[in-house]
Amino acid sequence: MLEAVRDNFNPALELKGVFLTQYHPSYRGQVYHDFAAELAQQPRVRGLLTNTSIRINAKLVEAVALKKSIHAHAPESNSAHDYLALTQELLTRIA
Repeated sequence: MLEAVRDNFNPALELKGVFLTQYHPSYRGQVYHDFAAELAQQPRVRGLLTNTSIRINAKLVEAVALKKSIHAHAPESNSAHDYLALTQELLTRIA
């Protein structure tokens, strides 16, 4: 997808990061960790996977259903905090 956008719309487009949603390192399911580890080893992703991931929670699902941002619907939720942390991490990558 990145190459298609670059070729057709923005030749200067650069991938600065890849992040996981519906995932957190504290999750118990090994399948989540296996997927994250495998993704981190992919040549196009290596070095681009962010330290921050976005956890899923009921407030995030509610925000989507209500067509609101998580910050408008539940600014104190884990997901809202995760998105803020992700923003800060990505800003440091482009600075």
